[in-house]
Amino acid sequence: MVTPESAGWGYSGLRILTLKPGEAHPLSTRDSEFLVLPLSGGCTVTTAGQTFELE
Repeated sequence: MVTPESAGWGYSGLRILTLKPGEAHPLSTRDSEFLVLPLSGGCTVTTAGQTFELE
């Protein structure tokens, strides 16, 4: 099992969102890394001037 301590992570977290079709959720990542994983359906992610369609 990987834990924050065994992996040497200083910070970790989990955010789960439920969005309706067409709904947006703006998020400032600042200097953090984020992973976007659609659990059902798909979404569009725009960052640093690039757009990604996730299914």
